[in-house]
Amino acid sequence: MVNPSLSKNIRVIIADDHLSYVQGLEYLINSDPDLEVIGLAYNGRQLLHQLKGTTPDVVLLDLRMPVMDGWEVAEQALKTQPGLKFLVLSSVEPRTFLHQLSAIGISGFLNKNSGVDEIIEGIKAVHSGATFIGKSLQASLAAELYAQNPQEDLVSDREWQILLLITREYTTHEIAHQLSLSPHTVRAHRSSLKRKLGVKNTAGLVRIALERGWV
Repeated sequence: MVNPSLSKNIRVIIADDHLSYVQGLEYLINSDPDLEVIGLAYNGRQLLHQLKGTTPDVVLLDLRMPVMDGWEVAEQALKTQPGLKFLVLSSVEPRTFLHQLSAIGISGFLNKNSGVDEIIEGIKAVHSGATFIGKSLQASLAAELYAQNPQEDLVSDREWQILLLITREYTTHEIAHQLSLSPHTVRAHRSSLKRKLGVKNTAGLVRIALERGWV
């Protein structure tokens, strides 16, 4: 049960229409000493109503909800509370509309099958101002890029993952953290990408990725 009397650093609202999933996730999130679930919403309209009375630090948002879907809720909420942090937690990986979600201000993306450690990591990351992409989504996006561009067969799977995160404006240290690598290894992969794609800097990598329709 939500206990607003607790005093923790990061306040979270969970918005999802699956009761048992929400209750289990609430328990696990509240088990972290830095996190507190202050509200539960089972449809989009409930979430908007709650947001009128309180401002959480992070909203865990399912895209598919009754009455009003997560996409519409986020658009409306961010018009009145532009600093609100949304972390999408959905059974549908938003590969095809990741750019649109980012454009309206969604801060992070996770598959609903993600483990609790990754969910908690995502909450803390978006609260700190970072963009967060779950590891399963990173892998599937990188695989798609590779499958769609077989002519770039010199680019390794790991380099595709790093290129994807570069285009999402991740720093070297953020990429290292996301992929469990050292900053030195990330820099080496970045240099390899620049050499293979014939560009001089990170801006060139982003330009190539956009020109070739990889992101």
